[in-house]
Amino acid sequence: MPADKLTRAAIYCRISQDRIGAGLGVERQREECQELAERLGWTVSGVYVDNDISAFSGKRRPQYDRLLADIREGRVDAVIAWHTDRLHRSPIELETYISASERHGTLTHTVRAGSLDLNTPSGRMVARMLGAAARQESEHKGERIAAARAQAAREGRWQGGIRPFGFEADGVTLRPQEAAEIRRAADSILAGGSLRGVVLDLNGRGVLTSTGRTWHSRTLKSMLIRPRNSAQLVYHGEVTGQAPWREIISPDERLRIQQLLADPARRTSTGNQVKWLLSGLAFCGVCGSQRIVCNTSGGSRPGQYRPPAYRCGARELVKRSNHLVRHQPNVDKLVTETVLARLEREDARELITTTDAAVDTAAITAEIETIRERRTSLAEMAADGLMSPAEYRVALTRMSERTSELEAQLLSVPTSSPLAVLVNAEDVHEVWEGLDLGRKRAVIDALMTVTLMPSKNRGPVFDAESVDITWKM
Repeated sequence: MPADKLTRAAIYCRISQDRIGAGLGVERQREECQELAERLGWTVSGVYVDNDISAFSGKRRPQYDRLLADIREGRVDAVIAWHTDRLHRSPIELETYISASERHGTLTHTVRAGSLDLNTPSGRMVARMLGAAARQESEHKGERIAAARAQAAREGRWQGGIRPFGFEADGVTLRPQEAAEIRRAADSILAGGSLRGVVLDLNGRGVLTSTGRTWHSRTLKSMLIRPRNSAQLVYHGEVTGQAPWREIISPDERLRIQQLLADPARRTSTGNQVKWLLSGLAFCGVCGSQRIVCNTSGGSRPGQYRPPAYRCGARELVKRSNHLVRHQPNVDKLVTETVLARLEREDARELITTTDAAVDTAAITAEIETIRERRTSLAEMAADGLMSPAEYRVALTRMSERTSELEAQLLSVPTSSPLAVLVNAEDVHEVWEGLDLGRKRAVIDALMTVTLMPSKNRGPVFDAESVDITWKM
């Protein structure tokens, strides 16, 4: 179509990254494209803008798709762009664009690269050469960025994002108060506490996340297993070395926490959380079951109050239902006082013992990391054709089996004693009150076996002898 008859011009603008979200880059492109249209004497029929979208990334560009549709339907006589690389950075995209332009003889003009007549072999050759150059620059830029990120990861430099809890905005300098909270949470999990208990403790004390929000179990778990806490460098999800900052928890402790939190035995539904000190922990003295539950339902008459009571849930094992009922507040008080009295004795520190044949957890951790490195090397060898797919599968299976064995060994290693924080405390009662329910239950389980017996007393007087306590140590 002769140039003097072209009246309908479409302006296309795109910028790959709008770091401040103001759209200033595409606005400058639009202004210069508008000036070019005026010099050519064309009327701008539409402006198509894709902001903060990379052509090289392959992501869908809604306005570009709309432009292509208008070209195919003949609603556009010419396209104006700031540069050809604003339109395409992919040879496949360019060929699709050429095909659409040939249908109605649509021309392409750019502010910086001049005009492209895609209706002639020479014009198409120039477009393809410019497209190849743009593609090469994008690939080269991607390599530079990847190399820079890899170097930053190796050096432990912070690459931006949400400030990690426990660190300043640079991702390296510790925030002492938050680092202490990480240490406290890690100790709680290692001593048998639950994620839910730690979350309740953090939120109850008004400790907020780095974004100023309350804690949730998922957020806490992600934070606790983060390699940064152990001063470990990570790239593409793999630990690559030791970081220059001071660790909050050791790499061994982090891996043990990760294994503990991944243990299926710890997973319970939200509506099935333990809420009472001895639920599922104490034994029934009638049938021997460990299915003690706490009943908090009201009395048989409207408005009647019935205090919470421990009951045996194994009704099917005996003829009578409710064959064991014990007053929960009195039972908990007696067990708690017995625990604290034992921990206040001068020989309390002797309760924490170490085995002679201690497992070398550091060696286990090191072997797991070595296997992960070998797995990466094998994948590269398989990709380069240095080993057959069958050989790769066999080796991968063996390494996966060995990793599972090592993780099971690590999980079986006794974690920090739940008694440690108590036997070393100046005020045992104060520390006990600060523990979450999970850690209190872990202390009881470590020290004693509690068996609830039927009461010999009649009436409201609590029978202390109905709570049988057998010491485990």
